[in-house]
Amino acid sequence: MSEKILVPRFRMIHVTSSNIESYAYDVATSTLRIIFKGNNSTYDYYDVPPHVPQELARRKATGESIGKYVRQAVIGPDRKRPLYLFERVA
Repeated sequence: MSEKILVPRFRMIHVTSSNIESYAYDVATSTLRIIFKGNNSTYDYYDVPPHVPQELARRKATGESIGKYVRQAVIGPDRKRPLYLFERVA
């Protein structure tokens, strides 16, 4: 019996942010994973369009605020009505 080789689903990208440790995007499932600083909580956001991680990458490269963009474009202004379905995974 051969061993199953596990391939990481996400390749985390570390960022300079006061609220976010790192993020990753799985193109196959349109899932955005974000690890938040503080308690290192990890959330998966589902059905996120590709322009969102592209904007995160652009902001990382230019030094613009990533946390503010995540609050506006991913979490949404009202946490009770998030823009995307999500779950805490760690």
